[in-house]
Amino acid sequence: MDAFLEEGPKNPIKIQDNTFRDGHQSLLATRMRTEDMLPIAEKMDSVGFWAMEVWGGATFDTMHRFLGEDPFDRIRTLKKYIKKTPFSMLLRGQNLVGYRNYADDVARLFVDKSCEAGMDVFRVFDALNDFRNFQTVVERIKANGKHFQGTICYTLSERRMGGDVFNLDYYLNKAREIEDLHPHSPAYPLHQRHGFHGLSGSHQSGRRYCGYLSGPLCPADVTTGH
Repeated sequence: MDAFLEEGPKNPIKIQDNTFRDGHQSLLATRMRTEDMLPIAEKMDSVGFWAMEVWGGATFDTMHRFLGEDPFDRIRTLKKYIKKTPFSMLLRGQNLVGYRNYADDVARLFVDKSCEAGMDVFRVFDALNDFRNFQTVVERIKANGKHFQGTICYTLSERRMGGDVFNLDYYLNKAREIEDLHPHSPAYPLHQRHGFHGLSGSHQSGRRYCGYLSGPLCPADVTTGH
């Protein structure tokens, strides 16, 4: 770990870089090849990021269908160049990196093989915030001794946060559901699709979360690049 983090504040701000996953997923239809990442990989490793998100989301699908690459080889190859910074992935709960719910045995094996290939941090979400879809994968994440982040997806039913459905109480209750399911979850990322939540909503909800949960918040993945 970087010396500043060892000797500095007990809970400093930690920055995760998403360039190798969401950067090109949002802006380039996920078409970066592994060979495109290697020339800058070592420099990015030297920055001191808390983690780098390099996998998950649409990367797995596009590597198979369009790039002719083995997704697991990407993790192993990047690990040869990025030796200090932990690797993170975006995992769609029971959907894994696909577009439907998969059987429990498939979900367990996928997480185990991802850990075996070198994945360190799993940022887990369900598109409908149905956290029953966390249970199988999180059990394997923890069994492998890896870092689990329970993620909440935001959307709006009005121009600003409010209304009968997607209001602040809805999101606070969802955060408590994650904490009840996984009381030792180390972080609660706030997954904002297309930046819908806005600055005003982020400030309002962030203040309430801080007094509501035991774990730190991780505002993450505002995909305005779409």
